[in-house]
Amino acid sequence: MTEDDVSAAVETYLIAINDERRFIDPLYQPLVGIARAYQSAPRPEGPYALVTPLGLVDNGEADHVTYGEAVILSRSREATDPELQEQPVVTERRIRSVLAKVRIDVFAAKAVDYAQVLRSAFLSCRASTDLGGILPRTVGTIEYQPQLIGQEWEGRASFEVELAGLTGEANAIDVIESGGVGIEAVGSSQRTAPFTYQKD
Repeated sequence: MTEDDVSAAVETYLIAINDERRFIDPLYQPLVGIARAYQSAPRPEGPYALVTPLGLVDNGEADHVTYGEAVILSRSREATDPELQEQPVVTERRIRSVLAKVRIDVFAAKAVDYAQVLRSAFLSCRASTDLGGILPRTVGTIEYQPQLIGQEWEGRASFEVELAGLTGEANAIDVIESGGVGIEAVGSSQRTAPFTYQKD
């Protein structure tokens, strides 16, 4: 889970909430846009919302290791003209819990009303499924902060959301080696039984 993952999930979720709201409330005028902050795009004409990432921190609540197997491409060291070969490896993946904060800013004449619709979406049980494994942990209160933009006052309301999720990084830690061993048994009859071994 990265800041981009969180911002994309929140943006997608709020777009769905905004679009569906007009079917629930026929008088609702949808926001014309919900976008991530720091994108080089012109300001929308009409009411809109911005999703601003405020950081990601490791909260230390979950920290465990899992092991798996992957296949990587590697070059043989003995060959004079080495070719890429598939090599199975053991992977170690460290899973940890992280907290992400985002701020939702609404720019509109009735900014608080729009912010209340978006804020209630994070308090809904639907958020735990639609955000794809990212769970709202705390939802802040709405603050009204009108802003002077281009010599005109514009309504602005914002609130912060703290979200929790899991993230992890995988590293190759060992090569899986295998081979064959032949064993000859001596007795009344001679038997040869091949078997395959794998490195632990």
